[in-house]
Amino acid sequence: KSPNVRFRLIFIHVNPAITDGHHGNNSKIMKIASDYKVSAIFCGHSHSYSTNYFNGTEFNPSITSIINSNEGNGAVIQAGLGGNTNKAGTDMYLRVNVNQSNITVQPITFNHTMLSAFTII
Repeated sequence: KSPNVRFRLIFIHVNPAITDGHHGNNSKIMKIASDYKVSAIFCGHSHSYSTNYFNGTEFNPSITSIINSNEGNGAVIQAGLGGNTNKAGTDMYLRVNVNQSNITVQPITFNHTMLSAFTII
């Protein structure tokens, strides 16, 4: 609740922005994230990569490179690591750099291909 905190982050296994039989209903987590102006939620579970706003709208980091979490709609960033039995997504990890003014997220595939980075302010 401190007004002096620049970034609020949540790290969770399942993607709380997806409500289905596989992910469950995490609407309470999304409400808390919105109410407390969380900047970003980092998650996995589906073994794929996706980037969405809290309201469920997908954003493409190659087009939208800056996410302004001060506008009240933080980012849900999902990255998958192996175990993807149907190979529907891309196995990858995230390099996340945090400083006093922003968070830079660099998705990197297991083949060392860097996808479009984006910044959360």
